[in-house]
Amino acid sequence: MKNKRVLYIFLAFFIIVVIVLLSSVLFSVNDAVLAPKQQSVMVDSNNVQSEFSNLIGKNIFFIDVAQITDGIEKNNPYIKVINIERIFPSTVKLHYRERKEVFCLKVGSGFAALDSEGKVLDIRSAQDNILIDIDYSSYNPAVSDFIEDENILSILSLYDAFKSMTSEGKNYDEILFKGYFEKVYSSSSGNNLCINTNFGGEIEIIDFRQQLYSKLYVGLQLFLDELSDLERTYAKVIVNNALEASIMT
Repeated sequence: MKNKRVLYIFLAFFIIVVIVLLSSVLFSVNDAVLAPKQQSVMVDSNNVQSEFSNLIGKNIFFIDVAQITDGIEKNNPYIKVINIERIFPSTVKLHYRERKEVFCLKVGSGFAALDSEGKVLDIRSAQDNILIDIDYSSYNPAVSDFIEDENILSILSLYDAFKSMTSEGKNYDEILFKGYFEKVYSSSSGNNLCINTNFGGEIEIIDFRQQLYSKLYVGLQLFLDELSDLERTYAKVIVNNALEASIMT
């Protein structure tokens, strides 16, 4: 009985010590560091630093990572937070990358610049990206909103399909993507994806929600490797479910 009482007293004392230590100045954040994954052109690092520095003075153990991440991404639309690293005893580091403008969607308030995840990065008066040619003018999103329409999100996957077409020594990014394509839209049935190229010709992918990566590869390979410069200005390449590409001129 006496041993149990001693054990209880020891546990209570231990818990009190742990609480005191966790609440002590030793574990108060005194340094909030930004760690971008690459050079960020569209991110206002001063604004991000100011917001992230609000953590200074808070206990490093009790930081609400989800709330901080949501706030930073909401107020800084071009940021994609990778993680917030705790470096004990008193430093936090924000790892992030810059979201890239890939698509443009006509909305009620203008043209919404979207990244590949459907986040609205900016709303402007003119189109300057690959246009998703779907009537979305009844929708008025705010900057930092995410597009939730399944038809739009399906089309956005075109960028990831394009990025998957990589090999050693090649880097397919949004700049190269924009160099190939001008406008994308779904067919009247909604099952086919039509891609207007910057050459003038077109690629149509049948049933694009199935095997989009492979179909895009087959269609683009034929378009670039088997058509002449002149043919690329007017030809239409169609890719079917059997991963066969044909040419309409």
